[in-house]
Amino acid sequence: MVIHREVRTISRMTPGADERLPRSVTWLLALSILSLLTTVPHAFEDFAADELARFDLHLEVLQFGLGVAFLVAMQAAAIALSARRQPAGYLLSAALGAFWFIGAGVLHVPQLLGGPFRAGLPSIALIMAIMGANLAVLAAAIAAFAGSRAVPPRPHRP
Repeated sequence: MVIHREVRTISRMTPGADERLPRSVTWLLALSILSLLTTVPHAFEDFAADELARFDLHLEVLQFGLGVAFLVAMQAAAIALSARRQPAGYLLSAALGAFWFIGAGVLHVPQLLGGPFRAGLPSIALIMAIMGANLAVLAAAIAAFAGSRAVPPRPHRP
């Protein structure tokens, strides 16, 4: 029966309660959550400072909110897929890690090197946390993806 076959397929995609996630996946999940905790508050700080106007981007509150919501949803999808050991989750995590790392670098490193920055040390620490966390997300995602390619498929249970 088709439904029974689909249930078996889904059960093979989901780790059992007695299975431990690989260390690279555990790190990826933790770092992805850290990334969310640093990037979302900072995105609001950027919006309040009209940071994107330097690039001739002028967003309304609703546009900005939808953009942040989209990125949070993408990060949540990456976390969920990664927790299920799906390679798509690792690839999405890698893309988001690269996006936030490069974006923070392009947007803020020239400002940091140019002198005083916003609220001083707290703002600088947040930028460094965003860049560090997302570089680590990128590395962990690559490691998880590489590990997923090296592991043979789990045996099929009837």
